[in-house]
Amino acid sequence: MPVAVGFMPTGEQAKIIERFRAGHSFVVEAGAGTGKTRTLAEATKTHPEARMLYLAYNKAIVMDAGGAFPSNVECRTAHSVAFRYIGHQYAHVLNTGSIQGWQIAKSIGVSRWRGDESKLSGPALATLARSTINRWAGSTDLTMGTQHVPVPEGIAKCDVPELRNVALKHAQHLWDRASDPRQQLIRFSHDWYLKLFSLGYRCLCCDWSAIVHSSNPLALPYDAVLFDECQDADPVIRLIFEAQPGVRVAVGDSQQAIYSWRGAVNAIDRFRAAGAPVEMLTQSWRFGDVIAKEANHWLKRLDADLRLVGNSNIESRLGAFDRNDPHAILCRTNTGVVEAVIEAQERGVKVAMVRCDKAVKALIGACERLHSGAQVDHPELMGFPTWADLVHYTEGKDCDNPMLRTLVRLSATYTPSGLRKALHACVDEKEAHTVVSTAHSAKGREWPLVRIAGDFPPPAVTKDNPSGNPKKEDLRLAYVAVTRAKKVLDRSLMQTDMQLDTPPREILTAYRSDVLTRSE
Repeated sequence: MPVAVGFMPTGEQAKIIERFRAGHSFVVEAGAGTGKTRTLAEATKTHPEARMLYLAYNKAIVMDAGGAFPSNVECRTAHSVAFRYIGHQYAHVLNTGSIQGWQIAKSIGVSRWRGDESKLSGPALATLARSTINRWAGSTDLTMGTQHVPVPEGIAKCDVPELRNVALKHAQHLWDRASDPRQQLIRFSHDWYLKLFSLGYRCLCCDWSAIVHSSNPLALPYDAVLFDECQDADPVIRLIFEAQPGVRVAVGDSQQAIYSWRGAVNAIDRFRAAGAPVEMLTQSWRFGDVIAKEANHWLKRLDADLRLVGNSNIESRLGAFDRNDPHAILCRTNTGVVEAVIEAQERGVKVAMVRCDKAVKALIGACERLHSGAQVDHPELMGFPTWADLVHYTEGKDCDNPMLRTLVRLSATYTPSGLRKALHACVDEKEAHTVVSTAHSAKGREWPLVRIAGDFPPPAVTKDNPSGNPKKEDLRLAYVAVTRAKKVLDRSLMQTDMQLDTPPREILTAYRSDVLTRSE
C-alpha cells in the first residue's frame, strides 16, 4: 500500500517504512523534532489488515499521536493496556481513599521512627513506604527489597540501614493491604496494577490468587507493537514490550534519556547492544540550522552517533529576544520555576506553569508547613524535622543540592506564604504571555522563543561526582532543553560550561564559594 498522498518521505523515512513493510523488528533512533510519529503512522499504513498497538508511557503523547495513525492501530499507554486486564478491578480505589501520608500511616499503623541521629514522623515514614512500592513497581524485580527504599536527603548515613529495613517492612504491609482488590480504604496506584500485569496476573474477580500460567502470560493480541519514547520507559514497561510475539519497533532518542533518577532505563541502548537493527531519523523539522548546530554540540559532548540536520525553511538563531514577545522559560529545578514565575510576575506579565505545576505547588506547600513548625512528608523535605534543620543542612559542606539552597534563599526573601501566593496567581497556559516549565516536563513540547534559566549548574566536584566532570544526565538534559526552541534560543543565563572535561580547581572553588554566599 503506498504512503499517503502529499507525504514525500526522506531517504531515512523511506527505509523505515520499507523495513516495517517487510515485517522486521528494529529500532528507530529519532532525534529531536524529526517527525517520528508521522513516519511510524505512514509505516503502519503498509499493513492495513494487521492489528497493531502504538504504546507510550505518557497519556499526552498517546493523545497527540491518536489522530495520525490509521484505524487498525490502537494508541494506548501501557497503563491502559494493563487496566483492561487487571486494573479495572481497582477502579473503586484508584481515585479515592488514603492519599496523604497521615492517612496511610493511620490505615496501616505506622508510628514515628527515630534513629541514632535522624528521625521521621509516622506520615513521613508511611510516604517513604509508598515510595518504596513505587520504585519496586517500576522495576522488573519479583520481590521488594531494601534497594527499593529511597533515602531522604538529610538522613544521617549511620541511620540509613535501619531506616531501609523499617521502611521495607511497612511497604510490604502496605502492599499486602492495598493489592487486595476487595479492600476499600487504601488508594491504589496505576503503576501498581501495571506491576501486577507484568507479573502475569489477569482477571482476579473470582479468585484473588489466580494467575495465568502459560509460556508467555504477557502476550497481547497484536501483530505489531510500536514502543515510543522507550529511552525513558520504566523497566517494567520494557519487559512487557519484549514479551510481545509479533513485530516490535522501539522508537526514541537515546540522548533524551533524562529519567534515570526515577529508575527509568534506556531501552534503546539495551536493544542496540542486543544486536537489533537500527534506523536513524536525523532531519529535524522543528528548527533551523543554527539551533541544529547547538543541538549537535551537546550530542558531540555525549559521544552520540546521532547528528541533526536543521530545517532549511526555518530561520533560527541564538541570542536574546524581546521579552515583550510571548516566550517560554525552561528551568533545571522546581525552585528555578518558582524564581522564574516571580520574576515574570514582577514584570507585570501573565505567567503559567506547564506540566510541572502540581509538583512545584506540592514542594512550596510542604516548605510553608515546615517553616510554620509542622513536620512534612514531602520526599524532598521529610528528612528535616524542623526548618532550622533544613537551613543548617544547606549551609553545610554535605549539601550538594542547589534546589534546597534556592528554596531557603527564596523563602528568606519572599516568605513561604508569599511563594505560595505567587504560584496560585499563575494563569492557564492559553492566557499566559510567558510559560515556565522544567526541562524534564518540557520534553515533547516546542515554542518559537525559548530562554534557558540560570539554574543549570556548571560542572562541580561533589560527593556524587568526585571527578568534577560534566555528568551525562546533565548533558542530556541540556540537549533536551535547547531543542525545544523553534526560532530563537537564548541560553545566555545557562551556567553549565560543558566544554570543560576537568574544570580547573580555581573555577570549582569560586563556584562553590558563590553558591555558599548566595545561600546565606
